[in-house]
Amino acid sequence: MLAHPPFITSDRRVFIELLDQFTLLGLDGVEAYNSGAGNDDIDWYITQARRRDLIVTGGSDFHGIEGGDIVLGGVRGNLKIPYACLEEIRKALEKRG
Repeated sequence: MLAHPPFITSDRRVFIELLDQFTLLGLDGVEAYNSGAGNDDIDWYITQARRRDLIVTGGSDFHGIEGGDIVLGGVRGNLKIPYACLEEIRKALEKRG
């Protein structure tokens, strides 16, 4: 799983190159929903994951309540991570046996 993609690089061309290399090495998913991505970024990460048949996941980066707007299960305070992300992970695990 590739977590925090906006913090890896903000250059989309570089990200695509890395994503393709990681996919060849067995990467199985991208954390499209994350605290560093806006709605347009999330859509772009989902598109890139789908083009490569990768799982789409999300994370709130929740590390406690001190000084942050981010809440468990949400991104940037009000953007919710779809339940479908969990379903994708479950399906992928079932395929692996």
